[in-house]
Amino acid sequence: MRWLSTLFFVLTLGVMGCETTVDGGSGGSAGDGGSGGDGGTGGSVACEGNVCPCTEAGIRAAIDAGGEDPYTFNCDGPQTVVVTGSPIEIDNDVILDGQGNLTLDGSEVQVVEENSSVFLVPTPVKSELRGIKVINGRDPDGGIVVSPFPYRDTTLTLLNSTVSGNSGNGISNFLGGMLILVNSTVSGNSGFGILSSDRLMLINSTVSGNSSGDGGGIRSFGEATLLNSTVSGNSPTGIDARCLPADDCTLTAANSLVADDCVGSTSSAGYNIESDGDTCGFDQTGDQAGVSAALLDLQPLANNGGPTQTHAITTDSAAFNAGTCEVDEDQRGVSRPQGPACDVGAFELEVGP
Repeated sequence: MRWLSTLFFVLTLGVMGCETTVDGGSGGSAGDGGSGGDGGTGGSVACEGNVCPCTEAGIRAAIDAGGEDPYTFNCDGPQTVVVTGSPIEIDNDVILDGQGNLTLDGSEVQVVEENSSVFLVPTPVKSELRGIKVINGRDPDGGIVVSPFPYRDTTLTLLNSTVSGNSGNGISNFLGGMLILVNSTVSGNSGFGILSSDRLMLINSTVSGNSSGDGGGIRSFGEATLLNSTVSGNSPTGIDARCLPADDCTLTAANSLVADDCVGSTSSAGYNIESDGDTCGFDQTGDQAGVSAALLDLQPLANNGGPTQTHAITTDSAAFNAGTCEVDEDQRGVSRPQGPACDVGAFELEVGP
């Protein structure tokens, strides 16, 4: 299918790895905040092969080198790195793999040219964040900002990652960018969880508890696809796909669960559920609209296993065994199906024999 072929292309992107040394002072100080280590304040920072220090400077060193192979970080367990320099610019093709241990805290990022995001992707690159959590970004556009205009060759993929507790938005993807989330969660951000002016794809991902006066879960001005994803608990809307007058945009959902309202141009590729309303245009084979919260029986966002938080379902849920199997695992890595059919949304319920 179109979204799966695109995903395969992105996840197999090539970028070369090498040993590199950078001046730690160029990236600011990693400081002591949240076990950031002491590798960010002057001197040089060396990555040994594709293993870098678990510091702000180590992350910048990996980006400076770029390469095909993922860069990991010697975090020695869960670590929080407080970013105290300028926003971390991803200006090379690179894969940063935090292995589920690396959290980047943007509460002390320096404002540079009116930007104070944690990650900024300003140029046409293909990059990937794996097993990384981004919190406390305070830029008006969010914790992660993809702003490639006037380029059209910029792709950022988040795999097994979390974007949470950022102000502005969680992630903003501006004109010319392509944003892909796989097995990832965007939760508890003020503003929109995700704002996208261009191409957006969510696979096995959760958007939950994002809110503000005019925000909510997802705001899409461009082409967007949701596959086996869950959108829940966002306020005031779950999905806002209203186009600008000159735009041609549609958000298409398949095997996805929306426990919020939809606004704008949404369409269905089948086997979706909308809870407590009929605003998403889910009228294709296998779709269920107007499902009550009691019948949906969606559990609170929690650690249900796997690298990111999810909304579990129960055997009484309308989502149980109600979908098709477009992907062979759920957001946590649990194989699909666990029964006669796959469950709708990002979570596949494991049922004993």
